[in-house]
Amino acid sequence: MGFNSKEEEIIFLIREAGCKEHEKSQRKHAKELERTRKNDKLYDRVLCKIIAESILVGWKNVLDEDGEILDATYQNKFDALLKYKKLRAAVMDAATDESFFKDDEMDQEEGEVDTEKN
Repeated sequence: MGFNSKEEEIIFLIREAGCKEHEKSQRKHAKELERTRKNDKLYDRVLCKIIAESILVGWKNVLDEDGEILDATYQNKFDALLKYKKLRAAVMDAATDESFFKDDEMDQEEGEVDTEKN
């Protein structure tokens, strides 16, 4: 997705939209989603909760404002997704792009999954 201020590649670990974790999180927040549907700010907060819980699994080389490594905690992921709409859009674009996940499916069918990727 790019490079940080130390010129290190930023890497995001993203699950496919619709996976069991995503569906579980959507069910967990279904009432909140419905209740906030007409208020964009509140609705965005609920969407960010779901993405932080179930889609954005982790990251590498993300830095905070002081240039220190930012751990991929739930709160840090939620805050970043809420603050940076382009990040949220990029994560969801990747999560809904089947081409990012086809190789893993093909490897699983062949029994050659690299567990280090997961």
